[in-house]
Amino acid sequence: MLTHTQQQLLIKTRELMMDDYSNKYICPTLKYAAEELGYDQSEIDGLVLYIDKQLDPYSFLELWQKNNGFGDRSNVRRRKDRINWISWMLREI
Repeated sequence: MLTHTQQQLLIKTRELMMDDYSNKYICPTLKYAAEELGYDQSEIDGLVLYIDKQLDPYSFLELWQKNNGFGDRSNVRRRKDRINWISWMLREI
């Protein structure tokens, strides 16, 4: 279950990714969200660990997708996938 801080970080991360196309990846955007919200690195460590475990053994969503039957997706589609994954995390964990 997400802590209140983790929920706030994911909400802010989703907002940043929706508002700014240069925020393409979840983990770097989580760091930016933490800075904006005044949280330190320790506040995002659990989320980053969760994401890493979900992608294991791959480092990036696109590698996970290619190796799990999703094929080669466009950058726009992968960005939407990441935003949708954040929404899923907010609902499910």
